[in-house]
Amino acid sequence: MGRRRTGSVTRRGGSWYARVTLHREPRAADGRAPRHEEKVTRVDGRPVTEAFAKAHAARVQALYDQGTWAPPGRLPSSGAVTVGAWVDAWLRRQRYTEAVKDRARVAAWLPRTTLERRPVAEVTPRVVADWLDELRRLPTARGGAPAPRTLRNVADPVARALRAAVFEGILAADPFAVLPSERRPKSVDADPTQRRARRLQHAEAVTLVSEPSIPWDRAVLYLLLVLSGARLAEAVGLRWCDVVDAEPLRRLVVAEQWHQRERERRATKTKAVREIPVHPELDRALTWWRAQWASWYGRDPRDADLIVPSRAHKSRASLSGPRRQATVWLSLQGDLTACCLPAHRVHDLRHTFASLCADAGMAEHIAARWTHAPAKRGAREAYVDVAWPAQCAEMLKMTFTTRGPWRPRLVAYG
Repeated sequence: MGRRRTGSVTRRGGSWYARVTLHREPRAADGRAPRHEEKVTRVDGRPVTEAFAKAHAARVQALYDQGTWAPPGRLPSSGAVTVGAWVDAWLRRQRYTEAVKDRARVAAWLPRTTLERRPVAEVTPRVVADWLDELRRLPTARGGAPAPRTLRNVADPVARALRAAVFEGILAADPFAVLPSERRPKSVDADPTQRRARRLQHAEAVTLVSEPSIPWDRAVLYLLLVLSGARLAEAVGLRWCDVVDAEPLRRLVVAEQWHQRERERRATKTKAVREIPVHPELDRALTWWRAQWASWYGRDPRDADLIVPSRAHKSRASLSGPRRQATVWLSLQGDLTACCLPAHRVHDLRHTFASLCADAGMAEHIAARWTHAPAKRGAREAYVDVAWPAQCAEMLKMTFTTRGPWRPRLVAYG
């Protein structure tokens, strides 16, 4: 009968990788069975130990031996496809921005429940409701109960994968469709006051973009995030041609974002094109930065060039060199420490812009157009447009003056 396969692990580049022997696949020329290798990660932020990697490899190998799991791009050989195998295969085929995070969340929570081993064809609304109750009883890495938003982040990709199973004919009906609203996970934080800290105060934002020790390129990027409300993937992909001349204020056209994993430009998250009035302070900074751009990247900028390319691409500063999001996050943490400010996420700069608009007394329906797609609360909203001078008048309500290098310096004569 032989010894039971448990998979294997290897360490490379500071990370652990799990190997699964695919003994049902055609063998190579040397007679060996092919192996599937994948990086082992954890959503809770704790480091991956050798014991955790071995347990993960053994679990995946056991699922393959049972015929309920297959490598990416293949369906399990068993007729009774389990929920865990189907959700994993479906998520591996997805190319939306959050697919990697969704797969990591599901891999961290779904194996701890009984739903993972249940055949897809047997999933009913009652089974889903019991699974959500089971998730609520699981402890987190800190020992407490998971937040409602955490449960929703896990349940959402599972629900979409099961809807895809209905389309493929594996499942008779969508079990989430008739789930009572009181049983559905809500988008609520465990601590309702937590989101209040997810913004920089006006003085803190001014300090961040005015700190002399911060390099100019990063200061311009921070100011672009604070005064436009663009998402980071949108900001690093902005080009000079996206800044369009207009009166009374220039307009910033946000139509695309940079998909870091796929290394290509794509439509924005909401598939909407947003036009944002360029605040006078941001306009002053962009004009100054364009004059300085050649000293950083070796040639004059063209319209198709990125506004703030990656430093690693100084010799070829173009569409091929957007900044990595992880690099921006690391730089922001160091710059906040240099300014004696508390730690913040990069996305908090987008929250800061929305808060500054509210503090300035801007009309909510106008400011919302700059951060999200136009609201569609009724048929009338599809035909309503706001004149550009009216949008510029709202933007001018915001008072934001920095001490950046784009500000003219007063020279004292002795």
